[in-house]
Amino acid sequence: MTRSGMAAVFREALQPLEIRRFDVPDPKAGETLVRVTACTICGSDLHTYEGRRVAPAPSILGHEIIGRIESLGHGALRQDQNSLPLSPGDRVTCLSGSGR
Repeated sequence: MTRSGMAAVFREALQPLEIRRFDVPDPKAGETLVRVTACTICGSDLHTYEGRRVAPAPSILGHEIIGRIESLGHGALRQDQNSLPLSPGDRVTCLSGSGR
């Protein structure tokens, strides 16, 4: 059974975001699949939307998230930065560019 998710896709400055459905792949080696439950839009995202910052398009804005672990790929990190174990169902937060 194929899982799917929805996202608001940025395509072009000052244009409405496009709500799209995507297939959700299983995590690859070293990856963790997280179901996003909340996401913030920061100043850099607003600058992108307004055309004052160049970013790839199409893309999904919002890189500060809270979510729950859905599954862990082979070799994925199994503990957090405080050495506590990570398992499917755990609530996590992460930022892009923050490493593993």
